[in-house]
Amino acid sequence: MARDPLSPVWNIHDEYRTVRLNVKYYESLLARTERRNFVVEFLLAVTASGSGLAALSYLQAGVGKEVWGGLTAGAAVLAVAKPLFKWTERIKHLEGLAAGYRLLDHGYHQLEVTVNEENAYSESSRQRFHSLLQQAAALDAKYPPLPLDRRLRTQLTDEVDAELPSSHFFVPEVQPHVNDHGKTS
Repeated sequence: MARDPLSPVWNIHDEYRTVRLNVKYYESLLARTERRNFVVEFLLAVTASGSGLAALSYLQAGVGKEVWGGLTAGAAVLAVAKPLFKWTERIKHLEGLAAGYRLLDHGYHQLEVTVNEENAYSESSRQRFHSLLQQAAALDAKYPPLPLDRRLRTQLTDEVDAELPSSHFFVPEVQPHVNDHGKTS
């Protein structure tokens, strides 16, 4: 079969790559946010007033006393500021996005396999593709967009390009699409 670079099946491949990028992007943001939250929680736990660490002898004199004082002062500020960061809400938001895009990623992978196995971009594949597009729209509607980290997106785009190069995709001859009025397009 001839491979047509203008084939509508490329829409599947483009969306698949975008979904894979979103999986990587939201998982990276989630990991970053969870790390920040952990560091703050750890600092708060270590410097809590009942902490046994304060009783250590090297923290009660000289530089240790100054360092411990700085840590506890920083922890006090963080304890007050932490709710303003809204990391718990952000983590839930990112978990939802990451999970939703992982499901879409799996759906696009299955669709790629189906197109390859059938050696065609069939009507059932076309319908599955439109269903995946609707799922993505519902996911985007449920989870409003977050500010974009352009540097991270660029880095992850390079990873996706290496992972799913255009040469990786099978582009079959497209069967004519028959619309609701019996006309082919």
